[in-house]
Amino acid sequence: MRKILLLSLLALASCAAPAATQRGFDDAVEGKPPVVEESAAPVQSRTVLENGTYQVGVDVDPGRYKTAGPPKDAVLDMCTWSRNKNDSGEFDAIIANGLTQGPGSLTIKDKEFVELSGDCVWRKI
Repeated sequence: MRKILLLSLLALASCAAPAATQRGFDDAVEGKPPVVEESAAPVQSRTVLENGTYQVGVDVDPGRYKTAGPPKDAVLDMCTWSRNKNDSGEFDAIIANGLTQGPGSLTIKDKEFVELSGDCVWRKI
């Protein structure tokens, strides 16, 4: 029984987050919650945007952004954008939205939320 429990714990540990420490594993074996060290988040540019949802003025700078369009190896040959009043996901929150299949531009304003998808890289000009 102990052998099965130990093998189960080892299998579980191999699925743990890479930041888990040996101490965290030892604690888990003893029934304590594992300790996971947080890694530093990568510094994100406020003027170069990729897929995601951003709060303008907090996460990114307001202004005009341009893209060359989706990468040539993209699964879909378009990128979408949406300027929103908030990040609720509700239809009424949309101020404007669109898509681009080539070069495009977008102006975002302070206190809005902008949602980007399609692997375009948007650079502030």
